[in-house]
Amino acid sequence: MARFEETAQEEATAASPRHAQVPIPPPEQSRGADLFAGAPNSPNGQVDEREDEEGVNMEINADPPPPPDITESIVAQTQLLRRLTEATEQQINVDHHPDLRAESLPRKIETFMRLKPPTFSYSQDPMDADDWLRVIESKLDLTDCTDKECVALAVHQLEGTARPWWDSYCNSHANLASITWEEFARAFRDHHVPRQLLIQKAQEFRTMTQGTIKVQEYERHFTKMMRYALEDVNTDEKKQFWFHRGLHHGIRQILAGSIHQSLHDLVNCAIAVETERLAWEDRKREKKRKANHQPRNRYIKGQFLLWPHPAEQEHQ
Repeated sequence: MARFEETAQEEATAASPRHAQVPIPPPEQSRGADLFAGAPNSPNGQVDEREDEEGVNMEINADPPPPPDITESIVAQTQLLRRLTEATEQQINVDHHPDLRAESLPRKIETFMRLKPPTFSYSQDPMDADDWLRVIESKLDLTDCTDKECVALAVHQLEGTARPWWDSYCNSHANLASITWEEFARAFRDHHVPRQLLIQKAQEFRTMTQGTIKVQEYERHFTKMMRYALEDVNTDEKKQFWFHRGLHHGIRQILAGSIHQSLHDLVNCAIAVETERLAWEDRKREKKRKANHQPRNRYIKGQFLLWPHPAEQEHQ
């Protein structure tokens, strides 16, 4: 009976028309399915433990990163500190010079003022202005100021008519930030040390004589004046010539023809001769004074009378 039913069913199936097979599209996968699309298939959703263990072993056996080099770290930190320092040094505008640093300027001003720099306003002697500039420059050499900061500190010491001159110079300058110490010194000398005055002072040096002053005072005046005629005193022999030429004629006659190793040697010899000359003149005056005060006798009619000296009569 069962065999008969199976045979009848097969005949009915063979007799029925065949339908075209339509491909059934795969079901749409979600975003989560896309993430796991490349994952290996494992039965019943089980994870392959061998692959997991191999990944863990690879992570454990991987070489650790090399430690950072200490020298490179120190260099990097030093560069960083330098950049931070440069960034914090802000520029400010002080006395027409915006390049001065805000943090370091107060300390530099304090250091400079401790040196007691002189001020300058005006002087009839042109070399006084040159002396002031030289003193300021020598004191600035003792500080760590930059070239432009030196200009600002020097301008800080200008007073009186000298300060308006500098303000006028700055107003007519195209680029204040480019003013260097060399430019400031040149402009200062051109204005306060005129060339014509230097020519006159040089002529005064060539005609200078000792007069009634002593050798030491004459030597100090000679040293100060010879700066106006540098070409005439550029060697020690020239200095000796001009110094000997201006000495007192009595000293000059005694030192004539003598050879001296240096100007200092000539000055010492002149002082020694002057000391002896002054001592001789003092003895001569004392001897004359005693001779003038000595009383004289006069005989009149058998009597001796004191004859006063004419100088004593004038004194009486």
